Amino acid sequence: MSNGEAMVAAGGALATNAMSVQDVLQHRGFIKNVMTEAMEPGRHYGTIPGCGDKRVLFKEGGELLMMIFRMHDRVEWEFHDLPGEHREYTAKVSVYASDDTLLATGMGSCTTMESKYRYRPGPVVPTGKPVPKQYWNIRDSQPGKAQELLGGKGFSAKKVNGHWEIVEKGESVENQNPADEYNTVLQMAVKRAQNKAIVKATACSDVFAPEGDPGDMPQGENSAPRDASRQEQAASEAQLSKIRSLIDNELLTDQERMKLHGDMNIGFSAALADQAIQWAEDLIASRRKRPVK
Repeated sequence: MSNGEAMVAAGGALATNAMSVQDVLQHRGFIKNVMTEAMEPGRHYGTIPGCGDKRVLFKEGGELLMMIFRMHDRVEWEFHDLPGEHREYTAKVSVYASDDTLLATGMGSCTTMESKYRYRPGPVVPTGKPVPKQYWNIRDSQPGKAQELLGGKGFSAKKVNGHWEIVEKGESVENQNPADEYNTVLQMAVKRAQNKAIVKATACSDVFAPEGDPGDMPQGENSAPRDASRQEQAASEAQLSKIRSLIDNELLTDQERMKLHGDMNIGFSAALADQAIQWAEDLIASRRKRPVK
């Protein structure tokens, strides 16, 4: 048999095992119906700032797809110690059908060297200037203008010795206890691997991208800059409201609540707010099945 004949024969075998076009369209339509009828934007899927308009499948959305398709997963992970007590976790998640047939695998990694885990907000410097009254009137309705009243990015309002003053945010500093982030980093590695496996198993990458950080997503010519505008933009009221609700979550320790509250006081950029929300949500998710000591 010639090479050409072998290729034709192989193509025929593939076509024999292939889904029909109608089945493909039906599956794609089913995924879209799930998105519109069973999923909530912002909870099960959404967009990541700086990554264009691609819908990203969040952890809760991935878990919902697993339930709908009656799938289950198995997780394997390992870690490698890095200098300075830092650590990198690598996870492999295998997704199976209800009859235990392997459908897909996904790999994910996360390290305490990533900026959101490596650095902490630095100390603030009081300016001695009182917070303008107008700031309190417009901080919710016009957060951008309110930020300008404080002096622009890098400034915030904080109570100093019982009085509200404008303070300047210090430079970020190295996290002196990387081990505090080990569990969070492990959970992030597993989440990245799980979502990739679910997207592959359900063949929904034309509808969703796996959840990841902005740095995980490809940038096209029409994509917004990944970090610059987000770093300069003040946190939105929606972000601050989300952080306030997380502060009240009983699964966070008092120290973790104080950290979130302190970060809010020194002034959040939109990017730092994203990181704080992700950090708190990962902690809460990791503790839903175990008590906080």
